[in-house]
Amino acid sequence: MTSPISAIRTADLLGINLADLLNMEASTIQRLQCRLQNIDEATGLDDEADVGQLITFGYQAAAQVVTALEQAQARLPRATLRLPEYVDDAIADIALIFHWPLDTLAALPLPDLITWRERARVRACPDE
Repeated sequence: MTSPISAIRTADLLGINLADLLNMEASTIQRLQCRLQNIDEATGLDDEADVGQLITFGYQAAAQVVTALEQAQARLPRATLRLPEYVDDAIADIALIFHWPLDTLAALPLPDLITWRERARVRACPDE
């Protein structure tokens, strides 16, 4: 039995395609797993990885992302929230509107990042 993974931070998801993570793309899951275990991605990607452990890890990681989206949706119940393709996109959107520095944005919990991205979107495109 694989133990639960630690909480995924926004910074852990930089450069990770969230759709690929939710679609259980093996290489994306392995990249995230390497980051969380502090293993060099170049040497940590393994074509012969234990599929069961990879699926369990991917499921747990995807569940954290979905939970973050649900928490953000609960904060803004009238908004229709969408996950960005990359966390980097949400960070860029927030930085453009609110001028927050990268280290502050990368440290935000994922539900906060999703919430603030929606607030930035509303300010940038009030007619949508």
